[in-house]
Amino acid sequence: MTANAAPTPQESVLIALTRLATAWSSPRVQAQVAIDAGVQIDTADIPAVYLLGHDGPLRAGTLATLLRLSPPTMSKQLRRLEDAGLVQRTEDADDRRARVLALTPAGRLLVDEARGLLAADARLRAVMSG
Repeated sequence: MTANAAPTPQESVLIALTRLATAWSSPRVQAQVAIDAGVQIDTADIPAVYLLGHDGPLRAGTLATLLRLSPPTMSKQLRRLEDAGLVQRTEDADDRRARVLALTPAGRLLVDEARGLLAADARLRAVMSG
């Protein structure tokens, strides 16, 4: 892409994904999402909630792999999320010995708030860029 050329559709998608990743990884955005949803949560735990909202229910090991976290770190996050009432463990329908993680209604609200903030941010950026 040159300075004067319009981006290709593929470049537009890459630009949008880069902006989304940048916005989502911002501790400020993550903290605002938690505040807007009315929950007290460590901002480091928000990506786990978001992934469960997008890809869940998931097993803890799968979630840890997706987030590139060690099992002990994932366990600590899950304990905090359960204590906050955002995540619950349920029996895995495919393997009754295993447990899967799913969002509670409060967890779903947090994900919905995050999506709303990101969509509003994208609209604002579009308006500002002309």
